[in-house]
Amino acid sequence: MNKIYLLYGESVKEIINRRKKIIEEMKIDDFNVSIFDMDANTIEKAIEDAYTVPFLGDMRCVVFTNAIFLSTSKERDDNGDAKQVKRDMTPLIDYINNPVDTTVLIIECPKSNLDNKNPVVKLINEQKLSEAFPLASKEKIAKYIDEKLKSTSHHIDLDAREELIKRLQDDSLGYQNEIEKLLLYLDENEPINLPLVKVLITEGENENIYSLMNAISSGDKKRALEIYYNLIDQKQEPLYILNSLVKRFTQLLYAKEILLARGTKEDIQGTLGVSSGQAYYIMKEAKSLDYYKLSSVLNDLKELDYSTKVDFKYGSDNVIGFELFLLKQ
Repeated sequence: MNKIYLLYGESVKEIINRRKKIIEEMKIDDFNVSIFDMDANTIEKAIEDAYTVPFLGDMRCVVFTNAIFLSTSKERDDNGDAKQVKRDMTPLIDYINNPVDTTVLIIECPKSNLDNKNPVVKLINEQKLSEAFPLASKEKIAKYIDEKLKSTSHHIDLDAREELIKRLQDDSLGYQNEIEKLLLYLDENEPINLPLVKVLITEGENENIYSLMNAISSGDKKRALEIYYNLIDQKQEPLYILNSLVKRFTQLLYAKEILLARGTKEDIQGTLGVSSGQAYYIMKEAKSLDYYKLSSVLNDLKELDYSTKVDFKYGSDNVIGFELFLLKQ
């Protein structure tokens, strides 16, 4: 099995699933897994950990998340503005050429546009160590669902299929597992309908993130904590949840500022670089929220981000820091 992986593409959920599978296959325990967010760490610091011997085990795993520097996309600061970051690739190149036998290195780039001129990308491509995880189109997912049901006596109602896609997003492994679960509850020739999907299929991660946002915005601490604990139970990392909230609340604040300046949906679409449909929903959400509430939440998120990634105020227990943030809202 490989000891170095570059997992890239817009499907962050699929990338995380692949990472978990690699760790499980290599039988690496949690004590020997180190995760470095490259928004807040240097390559040199992260690579140093790859040279560390495993703790009471045979293997350790070092994960680089948010390795945007391997794509042609610009790295962004907390305000969403492009930032100039000089990355010394030498430590990573040296490691790839001479990897440690007891370390699995996983590099995650949540972009599909790899920079083929980057020396690290060139080296990884030469050794065929990369795996792509693009977002699946809605049409492709619908076709996959229909194909899965062809060999059965069942079909899925259109509204049920829409809800299934909404809840599972682009999690291809999830579709296989959840369709099998749905079929267990059906009699011969009975269709998969909307009520069954709503009862049996857990809301997807993205849906839960939006629910968490709504709970925070409305000041519903109890609901926010329930959703957060649910995400943790689903093995979602606090840092990933934090990054998702920072990104989405930043979008809402920008949209609110555009609306206050009498901007249009097209202005929001152009400024945020989103589709027309996304701009519509962002605009609708921003209209319903108070500017000062948005600004306050985003400031608290940035403080939590700093405490988690820089001064380690809560030690290694990121869950506690997030709980305190939610209780403050």
